[in-house]
Amino acid sequence: MARYKNQQIWSTDHAFLQNLADEQRDYIGRDFMLDLQKGVLIIYALPRRYKKKDAIAAKSKKRDKREEKFERRARD
Repeated sequence: MARYKNQQIWSTDHAFLQNLADEQRDYIGRDFMLDLQKGVLIIYALPRRYKKKDAIAAKSKKRDKREEKFERRARD
């Protein structure tokens, strides 16, 4: 069985790498990692098995359980 390989694109042109990253995210929908300091764009061959923590945190809202408790008691 062949191994899955990630694509690595090296360039000193940051605009070129940013355009490729935008295409991967918007049109193709593949996971990638962009490192402009090193000048590399890594396009992953397989989707991630887990969600990024910052994406999960952005979706979830900080709950105030004490406030919810008093709202429930006020309704009753």
